[in-house]
Amino acid sequence: MTGKQPSLSIFDRENGIIDKGDVRIIGAVVSGTPEQLQSLQGQTYIKASTFGVISNQK
Repeated sequence: MTGKQPSLSIFDRENGIIDKGDVRIIGAVVSGTPEQLQSLQGQTYIKASTFGVISNQK
């Protein structure tokens, strides 16, 4: 990509369709309860993880 373009402009197509081959996933954010996230433990598609906490306290 050259110049300063909006990041999604690389996916723009005349017909408005994004080709699956144009998309590369480099990360994801997953949220849930500890019980829900437990099912992800040991999965081969998980290469690394970081746990964080969100608090409503001000």
